[in-house]
Amino acid sequence: RPPDEVTLGDWVFDEDKLTCTQAVVYPKDTVSSHCLTDTSLLGSRDRSDFTIKIAGRTWVSAQLSSYVAAYILKDLLGYSVVMVDTSDGATSDWGSDIAGGLFHFEAESWQASETATNYQYYVEEEGLVDVLGSIGYGGRSGVYVFKETAEAHPLSLFYKYYDDSAEAIAAGFPRYGETDLAGFLGAEFPFCTTAKQSWCSTGEFSGYWVPPQCEDDPTNCIELFTITPTYDTAFFEQLTRNWNLKIIHGYYGWSVGTLLKERRSQGLHTLFYYWEPDPILSALGAE
Repeated sequence: RPPDEVTLGDWVFDEDKLTCTQAVVYPKDTVSSHCLTDTSLLGSRDRSDFTIKIAGRTWVSAQLSSYVAAYILKDLLGYSVVMVDTSDGATSDWGSDIAGGLFHFEAESWQASETATNYQYYVEEEGLVDVLGSIGYGGRSGVYVFKETAEAHPLSLFYKYYDDSAEAIAAGFPRYGETDLAGFLGAEFPFCTTAKQSWCSTGEFSGYWVPPQCEDDPTNCIELFTITPTYDTAFFEQLTRNWNLKIIHGYYGWSVGTLLKERRSQGLHTLFYYWEPDPILSALGAE
């Protein structure tokens, strides 16, 4: 079993590779403020000698539920709480991250499916992780267009629209090479690297994932604006490949929402990945 407090250099079991790998340690931020300003409402028990580490995820609904949990644990139950910055990790590593001591608790998980191999291993077989139940609302990720795009080009809501790029290109969807991914990301470029996922493209396609059907003539494929290769890991990429869609995936990092708002304000048709619940879909008029 892993040590109670994992440090760099410790070895933990990687259930995907079926071997031990050196541990990753995420940066942490202590939750020092109180949500309850009326001190009479604070819990009377001092448990501050025990620190609970909560996974800090990057999307809005997870941040909300994580901080609600943090303030209950801190203000009412008296624990010390730190928020662990997991933005460089993969959400699919929830089992090994918790079992390895990187954090104790994740308030919202999209990956803890009862049918998943790591669920069977960490929850049911080894009992290293407890699943506390449903958070009370569902989540769904998908590929979207702006409302204006759907109204002007109704077939853009269907995947078959993209297996021949001619109509999408004629409609004004950006082709590969027409956007400035490196310029947008600056020092963070590239966001999709083989260090994060082995299938990320390299060389002239650095920062993208290019399916086989687009490699010979990438300018004949349109671009899908997405965020990181660690979200829905390889799922939409596999759909693109299996359905022979003329789409290249560009990874724009955590600020992609700003770029999407700009593109909508400019009337630019855009195919993009996102998820709900998140207020940005309403702001973008996503369909």
